Amino acid sequence: KPSCAVEHFEGRSTPGREGRPEPQASGDFALVQAMGRRDVAGALEAMQDQLRAGKEPLEVLGLVIWQLQRWLTVTHLRDAGLSPQQITTCTGAQPWQVERALAEVAGRSVSGLRRALEGCWQLETAAKSGRVPILRMALEQTVVALCLSPPEGMAKRRGGSSNARALSPTAA
Repeated sequence: KPSCAVEHFEGRSTPGREGRPEPQASGDFALVQAMGRRDVAGALEAMQDQLRAGKEPLEVLGLVIWQLQRWLTVTHLRDAGLSPQQITTCTGAQPWQVERALAEVAGRSVSGLRRALEGCWQLETAAKSGRVPILRMALEQTVVALCLSPPEGMAKRRGGSSNARALSPTAA
């Protein structure tokens, strides 16, 4: 039976959300939640709201990278056979956060998420070195690609190779 080590930190509260409504998306979380729903319009609107509020495109890209890392963690733990309760314990996330993440990664493969994360890291490196003249546009393309990436299995029926390019934020 898979298990994981958990560290407990003084002052960190982790009460459950059983029976309580899930908080509504706002600010940063509106973007990642729309990406999780594969809602292109909602994700682009949330991204534009953040940019209008003064966030730099690299900050928004950092949020996308953070979300991909969370999805990868949950996907790895799910694929290792851990239950949602065990994933909650391993990650220190709230049960409702794990349930949401599990729903968001349904149909997303480790390899597809890894390709998307690597593409985001490449985009970040290129932007920081001045090789991406219009980062905002590249960020929009990245968000759209993440929302439109087909669930695993659909790509195989479509021919397969297009999936890798669709998930790569740096694909031309």
